[in-house]
Amino acid sequence: MITSRVIRHPRPQRAVDSRRSGIAAIEFATVLPILMTVLAGTADYCRFASTAMTVSNAARCGAGYGCMHPYDTYTEAMFLSACRQVVINELSTQPRFDVRKATITIEHLGVAPDDRSVVTISYPFQTVIHWPFLPRESTIVRKAALPMVR
Repeated sequence: MITSRVIRHPRPQRAVDSRRSGIAAIEFATVLPILMTVLAGTADYCRFASTAMTVSNAARCGAGYGCMHPYDTYTEAMFLSACRQVVINELSTQPRFDVRKATITIEHLGVAPDDRSVVTISYPFQTVIHWPFLPRESTIVRKAALPMVR
């Protein structure tokens, strides 16, 4: 019977190529600014979306209060004050939201039975980073109108 032996030669040890030793650091340094820009843009967009959503919800809450609480000329001042307070309470649910910057307008449009309660809120928004292709400051305006319920 013939037997064969496989002789394995050990692989020669390669010396670390001095040109390849810093490639990972160069790749990281190249990708890091792009990654940070994407993360900062995402953060600014999320802040904008959250603020816009809060302003929209507050306008809807104010219009909802206005449509459920009819008023007349004698109770108009009290109604406007209560409706404004409902809007302020809703705006205050957002952390670090400065309610003093919000402009709240409450209107009553139309005549019965087609009258509506309309709440308009405008709020200034400022980005954290100055993006060269976007305005630094913008105003978020949301308007909600609901028919009066009798």
